[in-house]
Amino acid sequence: MSQNSPVAKVARRASVLQGRFRRFFSNLGPGLITGAADDDPSGISTYSVTGAAFGYTPLWTALFSFPLMAAVQIMCARLGMVTGLGLAGVIRVRYPRWILWSAWRIRTGRPCFGQP
Repeated sequence: MSQNSPVAKVARRASVLQGRFRRFFSNLGPGLITGAADDDPSGISTYSVTGAAFGYTPLWTALFSFPLMAAVQIMCARLGMVTGLGLAGVIRVRYPRWILWSAWRIRTGRPCFGQP
């Protein structure tokens, strides 16, 4: 097979594209993790260290968490369209105050009331 044959050109082009593809996604991985840190310095360092330690291994969790996050966003948007309030506002109006505080504590990840 000569250097100028059509098969050689296609193979060379495929290897160039594969190199570009690999380079793009190798740079995207850490950037994607850092971009998800939401400009929080401690989050950026946590996600960077986690990405360096585990690589793409925990990516399977996105298959489960993304649909759940999208469902919560859709429900909150529908609540807002119907009631004119957000999720916390609806909980505040319809339920006792302790349920609102419990939901806030769960959302912020604070397990007990003794922690700031």
